[in-house]
Amino acid sequence: MSTSLTHKILDWCARNLWGLPSEIHQMPLSLLNPEQKLPLKMAPIPVMDVGYALHTDELTGRVKKEPFLLDTREFLKAGERDAILASSGMGKSYLTGILLEEILEKSQQVVFIFDFEPEWYTLKARYDNDNRSFKVIGSKESPWPAVLAIPATADQKQIQDCLNTFELAMAPFIQGLIHLGISCVFDLSSFPDRDKQGMTAVLCELIFRGEYNLQDQDDALHNDCRKIRVAVDEAHLVASQYPEKLQHNSLEAILKIAKRGRKRNIHLLVATQTPASINKEVLKQCNRYWLGGITSHLDYKPNKSIYLAAGLTLDAVQKLEAGTFVYASGLTRQTIVGRTRHCKHGGETKKETTRPIASKSEADALLKEFL
Repeated sequence: MSTSLTHKILDWCARNLWGLPSEIHQMPLSLLNPEQKLPLKMAPIPVMDVGYALHTDELTGRVKKEPFLLDTREFLKAGERDAILASSGMGKSYLTGILLEEILEKSQQVVFIFDFEPEWYTLKARYDNDNRSFKVIGSKESPWPAVLAIPATADQKQIQDCLNTFELAMAPFIQGLIHLGISCVFDLSSFPDRDKQGMTAVLCELIFRGEYNLQDQDDALHNDCRKIRVAVDEAHLVASQYPEKLQHNSLEAILKIAKRGRKRNIHLLVATQTPASINKEVLKQCNRYWLGGITSHLDYKPNKSIYLAAGLTLDAVQKLEAGTFVYASGLTRQTIVGRTRHCKHGGETKKETTRPIASKSEADALLKEFL
């Protein structure tokens, strides 16, 4: 790829995302923010206010609610790897939002969210402020550069060339996000699944390498690193149980974070509405499960061991109401409901339009024009 094209992409990143001079590609990393000395280490979140634990009174049969506060200190050594499994409409994205809000509210963790539906942009309104930065890459305000578009008719070599261009352009950008502590959503909703997989593979690999690359450039960072949270909603699209459905190595990149991310202070959160389709090795690496209602036995059987370990039979998990989850980690089993979210939920079912439908003459005119 030409040097001018690389500079063009980096100039776009600087103008649209960092608010830095367009000459960013000519700057050494140590000069990205010479005035601001951001702390690279802070106390972990002591507790996460997830919602309410549900307890049934043995005498009256009434269900009581008590605050459910997740103490994260017990995961300091093992790391935090969350799996949220529930059918569509059962509250998976809502609970994911609660967990991400808790991280953004109470820590300086860098949060990277892979968004395959345009729903996580709502976090920006609350968390892009004087205390922290939060960006949405792929939004109308900060669209992906057109030079990174992969033609629909591209062959495998052309696709790989585009991804190589993408990786070269994004490498210093991801390092900058980590160095400056900028959280962001990668909105890939407008891309076909093939490109979602390829771009996710590149971005996950860059995130995995990012902090180590920073340490190589600055000896002062060797004993300190940021905590990074990688959240992948609808993870089955890029970490499928069926490798033949994946056209790129996105599964390999996510597995690398799941298996080895802890040592680099990178922690994974995956969520899916089709539990049967997500890769079992990814789920096996998780140490916190949030199990919501499922409607089909086909989603239960492949993950039967996970559900049974949480005390959930097929009948029990199918009876869980929307918004109710069973939290399972180690020896802990607790039925919970989530709190009210701070941000608008971007994954709500769209309201039915009240626009009038076309008349016969309008429909005929349309058909005549195009057929």
